[in-house]
Amino acid sequence: MPDVADAPSLLGGAALVCAVAVLALRRRTVRRLRNELASARAASQTRQDELARHRAEVLPAALEEAHQQAEDAIQGLLRSVARTVQGLANSQQKKITDMMRRHDDPDFVEDLLVVDHTNAQILRRSAGITVVCGSWPGRQHDATPLVDVVRGAVSRILDYRRVRLVRLEDGRAVVGRVVEGLVLTLAELLENATRYSNPSTLVQVHVHLTHHGLAVVVEDAGIGLNPAERERVARTLDPDGPAPDLTGLGNPPHFGLVVCALLARRYGFTVHVDGGSAFGGVRAVVNLPSDLLTDAVPPPGGSAAAWSAAPPAGAVAPTGPVPPGRLAPSPGPPAQRT
Repeated sequence: MPDVADAPSLLGGAALVCAVAVLALRRRTVRRLRNELASARAASQTRQDELARHRAEVLPAALEEAHQQAEDAIQGLLRSVARTVQGLANSQQKKITDMMRRHDDPDFVEDLLVVDHTNAQILRRSAGITVVCGSWPGRQHDATPLVDVVRGAVSRILDYRRVRLVRLEDGRAVVGRVVEGLVLTLAELLENATRYSNPSTLVQVHVHLTHHGLAVVVEDAGIGLNPAERERVARTLDPDGPAPDLTGLGNPPHFGLVVCALLARRYGFTVHVDGGSAFGGVRAVVNLPSDLLTDAVPPPGGSAAAWSAAPPAGAVAPTGPVPPGRLAPSPGPPAQRT
């Protein structure tokens, strides 16, 4: 039997053993908790990585889808309103034409021409909106001499009296499917040229023969373009860049060059605008490839020889307003493709 004197030693040894056991247990517990914490952190990092990857993959697509839905909704609304305006303006144009036929009072007819000219600008504006909204111009034409296409464009702008056709190197016509789109494009360029230049100056139009077709050049003596504007215009008209949409119109919206860019893409011609006008303003060039041109067709009752020669240089518009939309529309139904 152990001596009572040895009891403190035995108790101390037992306490030491217990302390070692407790310490070992705590170490194992700490190690286990650390492992669990590391596993939890790894799992959390994995979830964060998955969330980031999901955000990177799904969020842009969701935003793009939301943007497209908003774009489609706005386009549908504007297209509906523009078509309503077009219908009313076309109806009004027919009524004006009927009134011109019934009345021979020169003063009254002159007043009707002013109203007709304003109506043509309404039609141009509404047609431009439908183009930006994804529709095609609503008129069909037969092949039309380029000089008449230029005249048609001049008739649809406000300050038409300042436009002069000073050079015509070729008497070919534009194929029918392109006529309305080209008229709208030239009208927007001419509107810009007259709007941003001194009212006392002229806007000149030249038609040049090129290796690949014809080039229609519009030059003004206006304020020109600063570097930022030149970059914006080049980006809008870049045929290889993203197609312009409603978000690129600005506030207030500027439809003109966007309409030109979209029509150029659809019909296969190009539009270039820069500050290279010889008069210090802006020069706009529309390049028409040969496949968009054809031989000029003589008007009914006219001779082919009369159309083969280039008309003399001079004013495109007479002293009074040019009757708008008189480009001999095709007898087929209006094109309303979207």
